[in-house]
Amino acid sequence: MAVRVMSETTNDLCRSTVGAMCFGLKQSLLLVGLVLAVMLDALNATIFGMARGHVMGTFHLTPDEAAWIGIVYLSAKLTLFPCGSWFIKKFSLVTVIWMALSLCAVTSLICAISVNYTVLIGSRAMQGAAGAVLIVSAQTLLLGVFPSNRQGLVQAIFALAVVVAPTSLAPVVQGYFIDAAIWQASFVLSIGLAAGAALILLCMPESVFPKYQHAVNPFDWFGFVLFAIAMLNLTYILNEGTRWNWFEARHLRWSAAVFVVAIAICIHRLATKSDQVLLDRGVFGDDHFTFGFFVSFIAGAALFGSAFLIQAFTLSVLHFPAGEAGLLLLPSGLATITGLCLSGWLITYRNTPPIAFIPLGVLLFMTSMWLMSRTGLQSGWHDLSGALLLRGFGLGFLFLSLTLITLSGLKPTYRADGVGLFNWGRQLGGLIGVAVLSSYNTSMNATNLQVLGRNIDPSNTWFGVRRQMLSEVLIERGLAPGLAEPASALMLQSTLKPQVALLSFNEAFLALALLFVLAVPIILSFKMIQKRFRA
Repeated sequence: MAVRVMSETTNDLCRSTVGAMCFGLKQSLLLVGLVLAVMLDALNATIFGMARGHVMGTFHLTPDEAAWIGIVYLSAKLTLFPCGSWFIKKFSLVTVIWMALSLCAVTSLICAISVNYTVLIGSRAMQGAAGAVLIVSAQTLLLGVFPSNRQGLVQAIFALAVVVAPTSLAPVVQGYFIDAAIWQASFVLSIGLAAGAALILLCMPESVFPKYQHAVNPFDWFGFVLFAIAMLNLTYILNEGTRWNWFEARHLRWSAAVFVVAIAICIHRLATKSDQVLLDRGVFGDDHFTFGFFVSFIAGAALFGSAFLIQAFTLSVLHFPAGEAGLLLLPSGLATITGLCLSGWLITYRNTPPIAFIPLGVLLFMTSMWLMSRTGLQSGWHDLSGALLLRGFGLGFLFLSLTLITLSGLKPTYRADGVGLFNWGRQLGGLIGVAVLSSYNTSMNATNLQVLGRNIDPSNTWFGVRRQMLSEVLIERGLAPGLAEPASALMLQSTLKPQVALLSFNEAFLALALLFVLAVPIILSFKMIQKRFRA
């Protein structure tokens, strides 16, 4: 009798173990499917930035028309990041993911075959909206499916698609396609990723997905329209501000006024209306989320700002082809992956507190930007690789820790709202960072040109000596003596532009390294104010 009971117990235990292993495998496949789905958004997000010149030639666009391709995409994404949580609560997560994935795939196909500018603009707006909802719903699903003690590794793997892919992996692929003059192939690859993700999700049984659904108030459509208008104007200002010298342009002042009015009304409605909602403001009752949401702006500025500077520096100063410029970010991406996985493993299996990795991540990132600020005109792969590896490790440690601190403690009711706002903060912080760095770089260009240009003067002894030496060399090579002197002066002037650009980028890299020196006191002050209000 005892043997029979023991045998039945053993069989039950085996069945439970096998069941748990199978469920773990299904969870892992779900994670892979969601990562593939979000990677297609990473490809869609960066293609028109890298292939701007090719797109302008294909569609015969002016710079103003080309700018709107990115503006409508980003503004739609910023609009749906926080507002998309209502649709996730209203409908099942699975339904929202399928709708967003399908829309991403369809709009990618339209972008690949489109020959009409208006159609392209419309498809890009839908693509941005669908990408935002896809990211929010996928991350919300992962927070609900996996237990809290596995979120470290899960969020590390998911960050490959959200953090690494748009800043490191996508530029490599797109640089290759751009060099081959087939930039539309990136959208074909996006469709392939969508098909792979759909195939995996189709194999998932319903038992894998959480069954809860939240009761929500009616959607605030008027507030949504106002928020969309605010994000459109804000995106336009951040993208075009440097080009138009910011608020010296009248149309930018009007855009700023519209943004301020629209966002003020949105905030008022969010704070006072209870019968209609854009998102659940109760998410700010979580201190960890509020703190992480505040810091996400700074982290986004560091992530996207550094990627922008590195790409612009290698393309405009070092004159790398697009493919090589993309490959240059690959070591940094691989280091970010390593940093994410290492910190995720330590958090998951060694119970290391996530907060421990933030100082290390900040220090590594600051060191990498300081090293980038010391590069020269003859710098190549071997000169930049060390700095880029440190950048990757630093961002990997920083983003995983920040994600876990911000989102892991949220109640299920607030998860979608928290995920949407956290991603919104990172994306908007990135836009602000790129805009500020671009403007700073332009300003430094003008200053450095003025400073160095003073040396291009006949009264300058060293300029006269160099011009005389070049004139003698040109005469020896057959140039007429009457033409040698002006030709040598032009040659010396031509060396000024790359030196000015180098100095400007070096100063921009150093400014990015000092970002956290300025940010840390602000972050600590915010934390102290937060504690005082909660006391």
